[in-house]
Amino acid sequence: MEAVGILLLVAAVVFSAEGAACPVSIPYCYRKSTLKEEDFTCELEDRESTHGVKYILFIESRSFANAPPERVKFESRELIVHVPLEYVLTGTQSDIWVERQKDNINCSSNKTTVILKHLVKYSSPDIQKKVRSAGNLMLSWPKTEDNKGAIHEIRWKTINASWQNDTFETEDNKTDPWDSYRLPLQIHSVYQVQIRRKTKQYHIWSEWSNTVEVPVEIKAPVVHWRQEKKNGRRKVTLKWDVPPPEASSSGVTYNLTLNFPCKTKNKTTKETSYSLTAADSELRVSIIAINDVSTSPFQEIIIPPVQHLKRKYCWKCVYAYVCVCVCLCVCATDSRVKL
Repeated sequence: MEAVGILLLVAAVVFSAEGAACPVSIPYCYRKSTLKEEDFTCELEDRESTHGVKYILFIESRSFANAPPERVKFESRELIVHVPLEYVLTGTQSDIWVERQKDNINCSSNKTTVILKHLVKYSSPDIQKKVRSAGNLMLSWPKTEDNKGAIHEIRWKTINASWQNDTFETEDNKTDPWDSYRLPLQIHSVYQVQIRRKTKQYHIWSEWSNTVEVPVEIKAPVVHWRQEKKNGRRKVTLKWDVPPPEASSSGVTYNLTLNFPCKTKNKTTKETSYSLTAADSELRVSIIAINDVSTSPFQEIIIPPVQHLKRKYCWKCVYAYVCVCVCLCVCATDSRVKL
């Protein structure tokens, strides 16, 4: 009698697990371009732990209306399942579902009916170029893998404001690998921008791009300088004002060009000061500020010479007992000529 009771209890537990709602989602399948050789990717979601779980993805299709169904399956331990193109029928209706297996408990998601060739989901745009000038922002990003034009949605806003949206299309172009868009903006405001895209034939949007921070245009830096003699050498220190947060929120780089009488040096820094040791001659320094979206006009500083051409007289012993007066012509480029 006790054995019968235990058997009934086990049967009840198994039935309850089979009848419960399956924690795995309906598969979300797509390919990343319209290229004919592109394989499919199916994404799954699981509301429970995926440790020790095996997923079996089923795709069932009919080559024509009254034909028997053709079923293929793909096993995975991950929530992303790769589906090779050659194993599926893309131009006819297909039923797709997934079976979840863990220990001795199996369950299946609901089915979805699709035409696979219509499931194209582009990657999100990777905005790589940003140029802001005269109230306009020019954005550029690589085209899709199939090099096709696409329908795009762009949204933008100032900080703590609501999104504004617009849509536009780009054209097929086999010679230009970039898509671009010009967005009018208020000159003195910082913006955030995102873009997504989809094919012109099908309806699946890509994910939104990463949020792009758009500072205001950078102005030419206001530069101050001072010089001092230290250990007989001339030390020049340049300092310039920190740009306002609206222009520097994403960082600023400064390119310096140092023009000495006989050579030119280029330096790059993110600091707002720069020190150098120079001769007593004239020194010309130009500074350009660069932020994420613009380059400032160059600011040139002329540091005058300490002294002009002059003569010095000194005594030099040519031989052990013979001393002569030597006239030295000392150029301002180096006042430290030694005898």
